[in-house]
Amino acid sequence: MPPFDEAEKTPEQHAGEAVVTSKSTINAVVRGFVESYKREFNIFWRNPNSTPHQMADAWGTTALDMFQKSALTRAYLLAIDSTSLNDPQDDYINTPLPVTPEIVDGAPTGRMIVGSL
Repeated sequence: MPPFDEAEKTPEQHAGEAVVTSKSTINAVVRGFVESYKREFNIFWRNPNSTPHQMADAWGTTALDMFQKSALTRAYLLAIDSTSLNDPQDDYINTPLPVTPEIVDGAPTGRMIVGSL
């Protein structure tokens, strides 16, 4: 029999262990979310095989939706931890080039236009 049997733990001890596990899991999920965001940001903006213009064209009519989701994800991550996207080497907060929705006949097409500096 182990020196401290599970049955001998108090509810407070069980709660304390659950809190440690829960905090660890939540922090790991947030770290994974940050890394996924950075990876996808790099795929679009820093892709060695395609320019941002080519990426936006490839996204086609889903580009506007993707940019909106990316902006919401960025805002969410910054709300959780304002330093989560800080990187001394790379800026993950600001897009390197301006982007605007394509409008045809007064309505968005879903495509995005990537500008230039």
